[in-house]
Amino acid sequence: MVYAVWAAVTSSSPFTEKYTGFAKSTNGGTSWSVTENVFVTNGIQGILPTKQNIRVNSNPQLAIDLSGGATNGWLYVVTTQKNTSVAGADPDIIFNRSTDGGNTWSAGVRVNQDQLNNGKIQFFPAMTVDEYGGINVIFYDDRATTSDSAGVFLARSLDNGDTWTEYEISDKNFEPTPIGGLGQGYQGDNISIVYSNNTLHPFWMDNRTGIYQIQSVKIPCR
Repeated sequence: MVYAVWAAVTSSSPFTEKYTGFAKSTNGGTSWSVTENVFVTNGIQGILPTKQNIRVNSNPQLAIDLSGGATNGWLYVVTTQKNTSVAGADPDIIFNRSTDGGNTWSAGVRVNQDQLNNGKIQFFPAMTVDEYGGINVIFYDDRATTSDSAGVFLARSLDNGDTWTEYEISDKNFEPTPIGGLGQGYQGDNISIVYSNNTLHPFWMDNRTGIYQIQSVKIPCR
């Protein structure tokens, strides 16, 4: 089975993501079953003025539960949204799941647990599912610093995304800035998390040294 997700955008600037599309292939990608709108979103395509106008988006991130347990094969998607029934006026990380191979999807759940509408910004999520069925999402977050800066948080759910526990995993905040010569406002959208040998390995971009470098930390997973 092969799955794909994407963001569909409005037809005019700033081309806000308006819903998430989904496709499934049962023959290795030769043919696809496509649903253009599996759930509505209200994304954050554009710039973050408080962070030196870095460019952001709400492209969906997909993960599959391969734990072998009761939830094996469940599909999970995270996006960044604002001004919806679950996201506040500032960007929040929103989670949706499918328990039937993408035929139907749950309502959205807010992943970050800071106070709603507190003016704090979460953006660029990445996700992985560990062997215990735990869902792990990392993202940039400025709740613990000033509005021109950001750190990195991990949110973990052990009940299939219904509730979340959070941890700040970066040991130092940084001030996101555009990378010169790589397109207007481009900070580097590089953020990821993988699971291996009972350990979570998150990776993110960080310019604490004056230039952007990849940072990581090993997180034991039980």
